Amino acid sequence: MAGRLEGGRLFTSCVRHFALNPAFRGTVVWLLLLLLPLGPGFLHAQWQQSNGPYGGDIRTLATSGSNLFAGTNGGGVFLSTNNGSTWAAVNTGLTNLGVLSLTISGSNLFAGTYGGGVFLSTNNGSTWAAVNTGLTNLDVRSLTISGSNLFAGTYLGGVFLSTNNGSTWAAVNTGLTNLNVRSLTISGSNLFAGTNGGGVFLSTNNGSTWAAVNTGLTNLNVWSLTISGSNLFAGTWGGGVFLSTNNGSTWSAVNTGLTNLDVRSLTISGSNLFAGTYLGGVFLSTNNGSTWSAVNTGLTNLYVYSLTISGSNLFAGTNGGGVFLSTNNGSTWAAVNTGLTNLYVYSLTISGSNLFAGTLGISVFRRSLCEIISPVITIDSIQSVSACNASDGKIYITPSVGLVPYTYSWMPGAYSTQDVSGLAPGSYSVTVTDGLGCTSMASQNIYVAPPPTPFSVCITTTDSFSTGNIIIWDKPVSTTIDSFKIYRDSGTGYLPVVKVPYTALSTYTDNVNPNIHSYYYKISAISSGVESVLSNSHETMFLQVTQPNPPANNLTWNDYCGFPVTKYYILCDTFNTNNWVRCDSVSWGSNVYVDATPPSAVINYRIEVEIPIPCLVSIKNPVPMGTIKTTKSNTFKVIGNGINENSLASSLSIYPNPSAGRFTVEVGTMMNQYKIEIHNMMGQKVYESYSAGKKVEVNVNLPKGIYLLQVETDLGRVNKKVIIQ
Repeated sequence: MAGRLEGGRLFTSCVRHFALNPAFRGTVVWLLLLLLPLGPGFLHAQWQQSNGPYGGDIRTLATSGSNLFAGTNGGGVFLSTNNGSTWAAVNTGLTNLGVLSLTISGSNLFAGTYGGGVFLSTNNGSTWAAVNTGLTNLDVRSLTISGSNLFAGTYLGGVFLSTNNGSTWAAVNTGLTNLNVRSLTISGSNLFAGTNGGGVFLSTNNGSTWAAVNTGLTNLNVWSLTISGSNLFAGTWGGGVFLSTNNGSTWSAVNTGLTNLDVRSLTISGSNLFAGTYLGGVFLSTNNGSTWSAVNTGLTNLYVYSLTISGSNLFAGTNGGGVFLSTNNGSTWAAVNTGLTNLYVYSLTISGSNLFAGTLGISVFRRSLCEIISPVITIDSIQSVSACNASDGKIYITPSVGLVPYTYSWMPGAYSTQDVSGLAPGSYSVTVTDGLGCTSMASQNIYVAPPPTPFSVCITTTDSFSTGNIIIWDKPVSTTIDSFKIYRDSGTGYLPVVKVPYTALSTYTDNVNPNIHSYYYKISAISSGVESVLSNSHETMFLQVTQPNPPANNLTWNDYCGFPVTKYYILCDTFNTNNWVRCDSVSWGSNVYVDATPPSAVINYRIEVEIPIPCLVSIKNPVPMGTIKTTKSNTFKVIGNGINENSLASSLSIYPNPSAGRFTVEVGTMMNQYKIEIHNMMGQKVYESYSAGKKVEVNVNLPKGIYLLQVETDLGRVNKKVIIQ
């Protein structure tokens, strides 16, 4: 069936025949299944049986705001105001408890009963009043509303119309030669009635007169009607589906491929038309019924009594098989019955973010749609970063299954788009929220792209004394390469550092200061004087330690860049004995570690990373001279009792700064012996001196620029910036 909600919105409903046993084969029950606007709701791990309603089979479900009503055959009407967790009978004044249909118009709730006519409640079911004046047939099987017009379809009494909320009724059966009305549906000013044995009738004047519109309708047992645009579909008992494109004037059977013609329900999703059949399962047509195909893979119960849709998700209620879900237009199905202890599902409806199932003789069950159909995130493709210090990575994703529209929240970076670009190497996560409020999360790592040459830097690491960086590369077997050239990033570009002969060891120590910042390196090969393109870059790790909450030590470092990293190991050297052990680890994506209870004496820290494929240091391949399996950061020393290199820095002053090259370095009382080094921004040492006093004068002749001055004592190292003008 189909009709219109207040405001003109079209709804579709499912017409079902209860085949409880052969004695009841003639009993017809109309179920109104509304697909309501969806919103956030509660999550439940499985189906939950509601506390009630009791007293009869659940024949119809209807919602109004936060109120959920259940009509039962023998128990009357029940109301739940908490998503079905608890129910209360609301039957005061409802003298007939055989409720077969419910419909809502504004604050008016109408109940159609088996032999009692129509009842009206204006207070959410607290009290009811019979509104049957003029309603000469009290066996009301269906109710539908069009504006201010309320129509009642009866068993053998035809159609009745009320224009005053049921206060008075008038039979509107002129021309309606069959009074066993099974379904009513509305399209604009056209009112259609489906009958058992009389086919389809059309009224264009609110039921005042009817005309049979059955030309071509060879089966007149019409159980369901549904509308899609200008197409009117009729589901029949034993005759399959018929289509009319001219408001019923003519019909044509559209059953090619529909091998079961006992159609119990019809529902539409976009250009897809679904038919639920008795014993034949579900059929799909993508061309307005011209051809059908069975879509039952995984649908182990073929008694389909109800169909309902949420976005791209199709639910089927079956007689004995429970509820099935298809997320791909019926191509495959999966049972979603965890906790559903009664599998005879005769009605399905959606309220908010919850799916309700009305079952035979037991109760109503509820399940969160978010728990069943949370968005599925597919990572379509990624673009790696071209270099360690680049930000040109990309991630492309596609959400599905959930209800559109989708919103996106990426971390880090606070992106809100479906796809993201301009990414640096790192770990990224996205939370997708669908129109129902259901969320899912996915994560993706962005690494540096593989090198464009057959050789590259294998690893860069700080030496064991934290006085330089070691560059190691795997040497390819070659008769043409005569040397390799190492490059270091100067801040404005890569500049050559050294040329290493092919016959030399495939490792080089760059005597720069690793304790002031990280460094980027690349390598090239030279064959007969022709230099190759530069490889991808590798970046060393630079470790710093602070004490915002002494005595806890906060370690921070930059990511190693050059190969995929899965874990960072925290190396500890307690009591300054050069006995390093792995004291803890963190996963890649985290560059912070807190040592909450460090020893009271001296402790040294380093960060270590394992290489996916160990580096082979060699003179001539394939004979390796050694294997390198890890890379390490600089060493950072921390003194107990809250004294670390930050404390040392606070006692160091340099003046004047800027200067022309002549300045004073003054140290605190804790620095009795120390070494002073000055490094340019490429990490090269340009000055060195030793002192035992608290104040020393430095006089250097250096080009104008920014330099790093390092003071090294037994308590650690301190770096400060100096400017030569």
